[in-house]
Amino acid sequence: MSMQIDAVALQGFNLVEASAGTGKTHTLTSLYLRLLLEQGYGPEQILVVTYTKAATAELKTRIRQRLLEARSHFDGAGSADLLLQAIHDKLVDRERARHQIDLAIANFDRAAIFTIHGFCQRVLSEQAFETGQGFNTTLVPDQSDRLLQIADDFWRREINRLPDRLLQALRLWIDRPETLLQRMRPALGKPYLKVRGCDWPQGIALLEQQAIELQSEVLALWQDERDTILALLSDNQVMRGNLYRKAWLEGWGAKMDQWLQATPFERPFDKAERFVPESIEAAAKPGMSAPQHPFFPLFARYLRSAEGCANALDKAMVALQGSFYDYLLRELPRRQGEAGEWSYDDLLLQLHSALQGAGSGHLAALLRRRYPAALVDEFQDTDPIQYAILSRIYHDSRQPVFLVGDPKQAIYSFRGADLFAYLRAREETGAKHHSLDINWRSTPGLVRAVNTLFGRAHRPFYEPRIGFDPVAAADREMDPLVLDNEPDAPLQIWRIAFDDQAGVEAIRQAVADATAAEIARLLTLGSQNRARIGERQLCGSDIAVLVRTHEQASRIAQALRVHGIAAVHSSQQSIYWTREAEHLQRLLIALLEPHRGPLVRAALATPMLGWDGAAIDELNREDGSQNRLFKRFFDYHRSWRDDGFIAMIKALVMEMDIENRLLEFADGERRLTNFYHLLELLHQHDTTAHPGMEGLSKWFFRQCQSTSQDDERLLRLESDGQLVKIDTLHHSKGLEYEIVFCPYPWDESEPKADDRPYLFHDPLDDYAAVLELGSDQFLDNRDYFHEEEFAESLRLLYVALTRPRYRCYLAWGWMKQSRHSALGWLLRNSSDADSTQDLATWRKRAKQLDPGQDAEVLQALGRAAGGAIDITPLPRDKEVAQLALPLPHELQPARRFTTTISAVGNVASFSSLVAGQHEDRPDHDASSALRDRMQDQLEGFSVHGFPRGSRPGSCLHAILEELDFTRGGGKESEALVEQQLLLHAIDTRWTTLVAEWMNKILETPLNGAGLTLSRISGEQRLNEMAFYFPARSLRTKTMLALAEEHRFAGVDGLIDGLASLRAGVVDGYVKGYIDLVFEADGCFYLADYKSNWLGNSYADYHPQALRTAMVEHRYTLQYLLYTLALHRYLKLRLPGYAYERHFGGVYYLFLRGMQPQSGARLGVVAERPSEAFIEALDRMIEAHSDGSS
Repeated sequence: MSMQIDAVALQGFNLVEASAGTGKTHTLTSLYLRLLLEQGYGPEQILVVTYTKAATAELKTRIRQRLLEARSHFDGAGSADLLLQAIHDKLVDRERARHQIDLAIANFDRAAIFTIHGFCQRVLSEQAFETGQGFNTTLVPDQSDRLLQIADDFWRREINRLPDRLLQALRLWIDRPETLLQRMRPALGKPYLKVRGCDWPQGIALLEQQAIELQSEVLALWQDERDTILALLSDNQVMRGNLYRKAWLEGWGAKMDQWLQATPFERPFDKAERFVPESIEAAAKPGMSAPQHPFFPLFARYLRSAEGCANALDKAMVALQGSFYDYLLRELPRRQGEAGEWSYDDLLLQLHSALQGAGSGHLAALLRRRYPAALVDEFQDTDPIQYAILSRIYHDSRQPVFLVGDPKQAIYSFRGADLFAYLRAREETGAKHHSLDINWRSTPGLVRAVNTLFGRAHRPFYEPRIGFDPVAAADREMDPLVLDNEPDAPLQIWRIAFDDQAGVEAIRQAVADATAAEIARLLTLGSQNRARIGERQLCGSDIAVLVRTHEQASRIAQALRVHGIAAVHSSQQSIYWTREAEHLQRLLIALLEPHRGPLVRAALATPMLGWDGAAIDELNREDGSQNRLFKRFFDYHRSWRDDGFIAMIKALVMEMDIENRLLEFADGERRLTNFYHLLELLHQHDTTAHPGMEGLSKWFFRQCQSTSQDDERLLRLESDGQLVKIDTLHHSKGLEYEIVFCPYPWDESEPKADDRPYLFHDPLDDYAAVLELGSDQFLDNRDYFHEEEFAESLRLLYVALTRPRYRCYLAWGWMKQSRHSALGWLLRNSSDADSTQDLATWRKRAKQLDPGQDAEVLQALGRAAGGAIDITPLPRDKEVAQLALPLPHELQPARRFTTTISAVGNVASFSSLVAGQHEDRPDHDASSALRDRMQDQLEGFSVHGFPRGSRPGSCLHAILEELDFTRGGGKESEALVEQQLLLHAIDTRWTTLVAEWMNKILETPLNGAGLTLSRISGEQRLNEMAFYFPARSLRTKTMLALAEEHRFAGVDGLIDGLASLRAGVVDGYVKGYIDLVFEADGCFYLADYKSNWLGNSYADYHPQALRTAMVEHRYTLQYLLYTLALHRYLKLRLPGYAYERHFGGVYYLFLRGMQPQSGARLGVVAERPSEAFIEALDRMIEAHSDGSS
């Protein structure tokens, strides 16, 4: 029923469904005014509740403004507000009403306008006796430390006591307490959840014992007969080649090596079933007898046993998670009570408990008397606890309660909002239903476009209980948007049309480029007064780009920068997750321990301090400069200790010129805003908690690891200037913009399937909220979970399309990603579709839909909208205009340098030759490209799950550098490992595993003669050997010709690696560091440690994978330079030196692939360039570029 605000009865429960732009806040302020004037309530008696601090502040401002407007009207100034006129006309005693308004304004600081948490806190504090609360309870918003403490305790009491093999297998999936806690986070603060899981598996110990016995037999037989077994299966005279190829069998054999030495709880590797008799017999060629071997039936038995263990492990994980959830529900309130703390969740839970317990009727009556009327804003964001509190207070009271919200805009499930609680309230309260159906935000054309898009679709919000009722545009005058010679359709849909070969990244970039170019065109028109809103020019702040992810936001920002357009990015991201927080961590560590050179250098290398590799290298050579700089850091350390954090950091910022340095970046305002926001939070904690230097640093590091996202942590706007806005869809709710771009409504990934717990509402159990941990219905229930996610995506799309006032741009094309998108559902799911169709059925049907029909579907939509929707091709580079505005100097992009400069007289290194880097340091495997590719791979508490990147690589190098090879493991080894983990800011829970890993590396044979590092004493090795030799001419073209002439084992890799290089050195020097030089049996070897991650098992470090890595990273060139350096060194130092007799070779040790039982087959690259090649290379480097010596 359409709501007449001036006539609605002010009694009982009322549910007001307010579509986007229909004046929800105006309705609330009008109801507030009526309650004040018609019912005689004071501001302290009208309870107004909303869900965020920002919304509360906005409501306070708007209500007070409404009161001022009413006073002005009652003073005779008049008003165009028809509702205000209606309220004025129906009042008999207008003088009394005028007096009430004056009193309300005077006492407005007593107005009961709260967030839901603020309301609960007020009640718990002021009614402490009635609610059973202590008087000294403190609100602690972030409970991360306490939660982690509980997780640690559970881990120690329950998980660490598991049998070794079971614990080892479990930690591949849940490697530490933080991971266990992270799995439970969606369920925190929700004691109403029904938990579905399973019991602890019976007989798991017996299963393990049986599997171990079988594993021992299988492993022994495999190790004895490995080659015979593989030869039998690779016999192409007997076996079908399309099922058993020799190359495949080599890979399966390597996986078998690894799997048979794992715990019996590890699931079999892919293709393990190819070794059982049934598969072998089925693959034998017609007329041939299948190969026979005792291994096959024995392995089949073990395979079944291992699968049984793996299934038991799955159940054990589920049971442990259930136990942990129960433990959390018991321990968290107990420990908070002992500490006298509340969290935000506790505020709700404590009041809810008080309203349900004995004597709760008295408390509810007291609250009704204190707040005889209630207005609840954004009620679609409620949850079962919040709804139960309001219901218990006001149900059956007949006192006026208005619940205002819009289920079509329920998009905050990740914050705990529960749409199903809203729907339940709609059914249970017996509330009178009202709707707001006049849109006061958008133009009539845009309203018609949105009505058409959502109105044509069947079940437009997927959830059948949420329908779409068209709204009408308000009959009022708006300043028009004027664009010269432009089509006036307010909804512009760009049709994406790429051939099948186009990759999704190329399409994403093309859409970003088109968006930026169109914005540039609009701003150019604005600068020429050809694009106006009313009489004013269109400007950047009129335009917003709405995206779903931060990656999309970054892509759009970069595309805008190319056009010289500055933008401001609003985000729900935590300030502690930014790169500035990471850089500030490094700075704080250096200031805390200024005597540690590596920490100071790490701080210098941050963008805040801005030192590049060349400057740091120069610093290392100049003792005077180094001493002066270290003295400065010691001075800052003393200033922090004596004067406090803020005094120290202010001086550092000014003296180090951090402001100007950050502003030099294209996104400098963003960086500087983040930096000062972090300093403010540090200062705030320092002055309130007085934690001391180390305590403040530790607090900051914990915040950076926390997943909390309260308001103080959210990124601030870097500028309030007239800039284009880039906003996330979630953050944009409640906002409006003149023009909106939605570039990526088509880009939705297929939902990922994993074993993580999830929440859903069970339609077979009256939509009860359920925590699914891993019951027998885990996979079936996940469909409900995905349906709820998809329904929220549809609501997000509605929010996006209802933000603009004048114009909206959408990019759309039917492709793989579109099948999973909300817009795809709206466009391809017509109103005559099967009403029972579920999401899984729709997605199957979507795969069969013809992309060629997309243009026809869009044209039909355009016709149905009656000119409100225009369909055009996605603008491409050749069609888009460039920004015609004269750019200020600071916004002009730098010119690109496209030629090369010969490095005459410079110092070259391997890194500078392959990457053009102007620095030289030990190579510790920083391979960002590889890390990016492998981001989504399985992480686990194992050698292959150890953190990746340059810092962990440096840590492993440092351990091997200081480790006594001949003594291997032991307490000294563990102490060294723990020390290095701490120095490199890596969790010390890795200590035991890394120490065992180091021992495996030392015991791994490097060649067929059994050479191991454990044989090498301290006198036989030289760590990080630095070399520095003159080079008259080192050119890659000349080296290529040399490589073609002199063939050796790695020469093809060298040729492939050199082909794309252009760098070189003339009349300069070559410098570098060799990780390890060692002597064994009269021969000298060099070794390089590589922590590259190539996969999640030892089998992934097979020879072909290693060769690929060597070529990709051009390691062949590296070891040739190292070999030449060692060759020259030995010629000078070793009497009677002969290359063939004294140079043993090169070992590249891929640390994650090394284990004793695999020997040199996995993880080890052994090379020995020919003497002729090394001598020729030596002569080439000695020769002038013109050929003279």
